[in-house]
This record gives sequence, C-alpha cells and structure tokens, in this order.
Amino acid sequence: MAIICPIFKKNDPKQVANYRGISLLDVEYKVLSSLLLGRLQNNTQNVVRIIGEISEPFIVKNGLRQGDALSPVLFNLPLEEIIRSLPRGQRMEVNEGYICLAYADDLVLLGDTRQDVIQILSNLMKASKQMGLSVNQEKTKYMFLSRKTKNEEDMKDLEVDGLTFQQVNSFKYLGVNVNNTNCMHEEIKLRLQSANKAYFAMLSLFKSSEQKWLRRSNEDLKNLYLKENIVQFVRSSRLAWAGHAWRADGSLIKMVMVNQIDLKRPRGRPRQKWLDAVRRDIEELKSDWNGNLDLAYARDVWGELVLEAKSLNGS
Repeated sequence: MAIICPIFKKNDPKQVANYRGISLLDVEYKVLSSLLLGRLQNNTQNVVRIIGEISEPFIVKNGLRQGDALSPVLFNLPLEEIIRSLPRGQRMEVNEGYICLAYADDLVLLGDTRQDVIQILSNLMKASKQMGLSVNQEKTKYMFLSRKTKNEEDMKDLEVDGLTFQQVNSFKYLGVNVNNTNCMHEEIKLRLQSANKAYFAMLSLFKSSEQKWLRRSNEDLKNLYLKENIVQFVRSSRLAWAGHAWRADGSLIKMVMVNQIDLKRPRGRPRQKWLDAVRRDIEELKSDWNGNLDLAYARDVWGELVLEAKSLNGS
C-alpha cells in the first residue's frame, strides 16, 4: 500500500487536477520493485494523506504510481511502441516534414502547416488508443509560431478527431517557457523571479544572529576552491565540443552545425550563432587562422587550442 501526497503544480490551487499525487513507498519495496521490472501492478491499494489525515484505502484500476521504481519502465514500454508505430514522415531538416520530440510522457509535435500537425496528432491518438492510452485534452495545447502577421485561421483552436485543443501564445516544456515569437525575455524574467523567491525565502536564515554568512566574490571563490576561471572553462569546453562535433561527419550534430536555413531573414541585426563564438575564440588564440574549421581534424593542434583557452583572459 502506498500513501499518496498531493503536490501542487501550477494554476488554480483549488482545482484537484492541478495537483500531482506522489506515492510514498517503503525503501524495501523500492529495492524489490527495481528487481521486478517485469511484474505488472494489479489491484494495488492506496490511501491519500492531506494535512495529516489519511483517507480510506482504495484500489487503483489503471495508471501508474509516481514514486514507484517500476512506473517509468512500465510506462516507457507502451510509449516507445506508440512512437515507433507512427508513420515515418520525420525529417531532420528544418521546414520539411514533421518532427516528434518525446521526453517521457512530454511530447512535442512540430509541423510545417496546421494540417501537418493535425495529421501527426491524429496518428498519435490512434496508436495510443490501441495501447490503452489517451491524449489529455486539457493539458495538450496548440501553438502557432510565425514572424509574419497571423490570420484568423491561425488563431483558432485545433480540432482533431472530435477533440479540441486550445491555442496558446506560450507554454512550459520541460520547465522552460516557450512562446510563439521565439523570445527568451519572458523565460529570463521567470528565472530571475524564481531566484528572488528562493533568496527571500531564505533571507531570515541569512540574517540570523546564530549563523555567520559571508559574501564572496568570484575571485575569492576561485582562490578558495582552487578552481579554474569559469569564463576560461566555458571557452575551453566550447572549443572541445566544437572539435568533436565537427569531426563527426555524417552525424546529425554535424548537419545542424553546417546546414543553412533557406529562408528570408527577418528585419534587424542577424542573431549570433554558436559557431560565431567558436570562431572568435579561435581568432584570439590563433592569429594566422584562415577561418576553416577543418582545423579540428588535426586533433593535436585542436587539443592545444583547448588547453590555451583555459589560460586566455577576457569574457
């Protein structure tokens, strides 16, 4: 038997659907369940604890217990089959076909057109139904991304196989705020707000007369822990990864680095690319560099650049 503790997630705290039930299980059971990944859960009993009160036991007839070591594996088995059964329309080229991204039960479907999204979502819903799973209509959202002016059709909710999915201007995926203008300003604000909340929640502890707290500069921390400069570390790591990726001929990561998007640029100054930072690093380290990243194939020379980057000052 598990004790379920409702944990509030977001939105209205008065709505039961906005809570996630986490199962508290004995350590012995978790160890045992890790060894019994092939066993299904049948007629398991649970109780709910709210403000110290325990409910009457009830039998779970479907679903998996969050907090159980078996749950991720039991869920991934049918989900993997569902995703693999989808028609292979995916392309690893921007603006061609559709793409399905999956992280556990958090799925993202990308398509060039509204009809593309309808088609792949319909296929997903049909494949899920065969495995006894269904798409949560309330938690599934539709977002139209475009730099151009949106027409009336673009602003409508998405209707697929009798279900209506609300269109939104932004949503959270894996903890990151994604919006229909591809602007990170709101995400930065949210992260600053979270940091401020955490700081002020601990402020009374920081001001406690029973504790002694010191504010240290980056230089103090560097001398205290004898760690390398964070800027130098990031630069050297960036170069090391760039060399690895550039040598990976035929791989997806090399394609992402070298392929160009064959579309018109929007107005304004072009955004900086990750490779632009790599090139600036090399130019600072190697004044006679000809701009060709094929230098990465010379592992010894590239390795020396990575080591030199650790001692290069600046930002």
